[in-house]
Amino acid sequence: MAESIFFDYFRTHDINIKIARIFISYGPYMNVDDGRVVSNFIISALRDESLVINGNGNQTRSFCYIDDLINGIIKLMESGLSLIHISEPT
Repeated sequence: MAESIFFDYFRTHDINIKIARIFISYGPYMNVDDGRVVSNFIISALRDESLVINGNGNQTRSFCYIDDLINGIIKLMESGLSLIHISEPT
C-alpha cells in the first residue's frame, strides 16, 4: 500500500522517490520462535533435529543479513538514484 501511495505522490507532485523492497532478513537477536525459516533452521540444527522443508524443496528465497540490508538502504538514500519517469499505460 505504501509503495502505491509513493508512486501516486510521484506522479502527482513530480518528486523523487526511492523504494527498497525488503525480503527475508536475518541476524542477531532474532526471536527463536518467530516462525521464519532462518530461525527455524538454526534452532532445529542446535537441537540436533531434522530441518523441516515445506513444499517440494524446489522453492527459492532471497536472504539478506541485517547489516547488509541497513547498509544497502543507507546507500540507496544517499545515492543520486531516484525514480525519474514512469510510463503510463496506453
